[in-house]
Amino acid sequence: MYFINGIEYRYPVPNSRYLKFGDGFFTTIKLVNGKLLLLDWHINRLTYTAKKLLFYTFDPDIAYQDILNFSNNKDNGIIKILISNIVSKDFIININNRKLLYVLSFTKIPKYYNTWCSNGITLGISPIKLSHNTLLAGLKHTNRLEQLLISSYIKSVNVDEVVVLDINKNIIECCNANIFWRKGNIIYTPLLTYAGVSGIMRKLIISLLPKFNYMLKEVSVSLEEIITAEEVFITNSLILVISVNNIINYFFYKKTLFKILVEYFTSINFM
Repeated sequence: MYFINGIEYRYPVPNSRYLKFGDGFFTTIKLVNGKLLLLDWHINRLTYTAKKLLFYTFDPDIAYQDILNFSNNKDNGIIKILISNIVSKDFIININNRKLLYVLSFTKIPKYYNTWCSNGITLGISPIKLSHNTLLAGLKHTNRLEQLLISSYIKSVNVDEVVVLDINKNIIECCNANIFWRKGNIIYTPLLTYAGVSGIMRKLIISLLPKFNYMLKEVSVSLEEIITAEEVFITNSLILVISVNNIINYFFYKKTLFKILVEYFTSINFM
């Protein structure tokens, strides 16, 4: 089921530029007991991305109301909103006269997320590396071919997720999540200047670190730096936070900050 410009459809409208050219952006919101987690943060992300991608007619109020309407009478699941352009006769649409699509969809939360949260996960290392693009780095746009190739690789090997590097062999993220690691009271996460997605949970956890007496360092480093960590965890808006047991043959036995975060998210009814 899809909700496009306020109207329900069984299938997505085909004449949109995101299907032809990847001309769009999106965000995914976790719905827990009818509550949309961090909705304002997601609206701010959409607004920021719209400005960066020249979607000048994007209206955050329309997006906000569509999300509320679409999530009504739904309890638990995933709300995705994708913003794109309707196809015109020309390849280029006048940036000051765009007609936008607001496409919403709903899916159930995968059952294995609970297993991941309880048991932790194993990470492999993706052989597919991310290219550099300072115009798109950090944004959750619909040009996701690199992630599709990485996702196909994950399905071919016995791991839950993978560490993804850029063309300089620096750590960037996982296929569907941001990554953090801890050494003492210092928390490290990759710098996303040239590649990667700056996730909502990444931003939230960064904002929470001082509350728990941890310091943050955003870094451009190789795999050798993460394998000496005391603990590693990944985050996104759907899984919230998941502990990493091992990256290939390198194991991480401490879960100190992970447990603090889980307790905090449980206390505010995020989990």
